[in-house]
Amino acid sequence: MLRADESTAYWESPAPAIAMRLATNYAHNVIDCFSLSGFYAFNRPIYLNRQVTPGYAQDWSRSIQSHCGITVDGKEPKFTSETTTRQAFSRAVKFVSARSSSVFEGVDLNRCLMLTNEYSLDVTRLAGDKEHSYYWLIHALGQVQSKEPGNWKKATLPKDLELLKQVRALEAGNKAWSVICEQSCSLEDPSKAKLPKEWYERKIGVRLQMLGGDDTTAYTTQTPLIVRRFRDDKGERQYKEVPSEVGGVTILAERKVKNTTFVALHEPFEGGKSNIYEFRTIQQTDEGVAVEVVGKYDTGIDDRLMIRLGDNPEKPVTLADGRESFTFADRAYVRISKEKVEVEGDMRILRIPVKGKPKLLINGKSQQASFMRGYLYYCEPAQ
Repeated sequence: MLRADESTAYWESPAPAIAMRLATNYAHNVIDCFSLSGFYAFNRPIYLNRQVTPGYAQDWSRSIQSHCGITVDGKEPKFTSETTTRQAFSRAVKFVSARSSSVFEGVDLNRCLMLTNEYSLDVTRLAGDKEHSYYWLIHALGQVQSKEPGNWKKATLPKDLELLKQVRALEAGNKAWSVICEQSCSLEDPSKAKLPKEWYERKIGVRLQMLGGDDTTAYTTQTPLIVRRFRDDKGERQYKEVPSEVGGVTILAERKVKNTTFVALHEPFEGGKSNIYEFRTIQQTDEGVAVEVVGKYDTGIDDRLMIRLGDNPEKPVTLADGRESFTFADRAYVRISKEKVEVEGDMRILRIPVKGKPKLLINGKSQQASFMRGYLYYCEPAQ
């Protein structure tokens, strides 16, 4: 479990928290290997694994498809103790990585999370022995907003997945895409809502962004409604769907390839507006991914995040574009401001554009940097 605020203030703060299941078996289990067990912010749930069946979870409720997880060719994952993990908990960012080749047969699965006070970066690497249909799933509370960009059309889900209702699809190709969900009342008659008016006036929601890659098809669909049991006039047991006041959106990404990396940004928001202006790839390879996250004016968000993938994560790798370059091992996080550049993680060499000559801090310690033509340069001193 990652908490942006690890102090006792967390319990009443708006700070986000996210949890990820590993793959070990447990009593009264459901199939939830490497799924997000929940995402919380602003003192309420943002993502939940949805149970719609009465009593013990069964059918869709017991499947990985009802969880914020991954399925390969529509198959269920397998429990295993053969999982390797990495983790780091620093002041500004919390990190975890879990990897196993035993969750899905013939597939090396690695899921990594980085959580800041404003968002969570979610990187999922799948390397198969052949081409597979990879499905990445999220279940958000709320409704999709009409301002969602892209040419979404009515569709049906792939045959590997359950036939859910109100399906729309976006042929994203190799381009980035996003979905905005807000926790508004979904009842036809809002006066029958049980939650107070103040709950909805906060306009809390989430913006999910996914970077492009490997010919992606994105889907949104209505999360199945809860089924209640009751007895009719003859005393016979009956079942019926119950309208959901807070609603639910199931979001999926599909790719048909041998190897792929899903790179997503989960940004909870309050007040109905996202604070992220840009989310882009710096460079992505089989060995790692580096991204840029820039906030809107006066948010203080100007970040670079990078994660080492594959074997030997302790071995440095260089990821760069035309302007920026990072040589790091394991993982690293950079926040840039006018006064200082803060780095957390195993950064070896750094080149970034800056204004002026900000102070450089690496893991809380002041470091010597060089400045030339609007760039900050850093090279780890020889041991």
